[in-house]
Amino acid sequence: MIYTLLSVIAGALIAVEASTNGALAKRTGHPIHAAIIAFVVGLVALVVVSLLVTRTVPGPSKALNAPAWTLLGGLYGATFVCLAALAAPHTGALTFGLALLAGQALLGAVLDHFGLLENTVRAITPTRAIGMVLLVAGVFLVQRQS
Repeated sequence: MIYTLLSVIAGALIAVEASTNGALAKRTGHPIHAAIIAFVVGLVALVVVSLLVTRTVPGPSKALNAPAWTLLGGLYGATFVCLAALAAPHTGALTFGLALLAGQALLGAVLDHFGLLENTVRAITPTRAIGMVLLVAGVFLVQRQS
């Protein structure tokens, strides 16, 4: 249950992040500039927290020992921040958030179903499929209201 609560908090932070980065993109003139600033601020914060919690920062040897595909998370994150900064001001926080959740759910279901990227296999059941359909329908319903 605690991990579900943490997931809800992470989702709430994504809504705030998208809106914040959208506002920053307007002020800097481009979503990529907003993403650069966001990642520099995030990097500084993570280094400080890492030093406080673990008293270290990871060295390059740990990254070099990881499979190459595991290093792509930063690329996905940078792409997400750029796309969020670009799209969220135009869609609004609610539509953006629901569309984001729909994308996460649909690809997450595929990753789980096939156990891709080291995920535990969790089959797409009829109940899960209905949930995904309802989520996608919610995106369309909320977007129509805009």
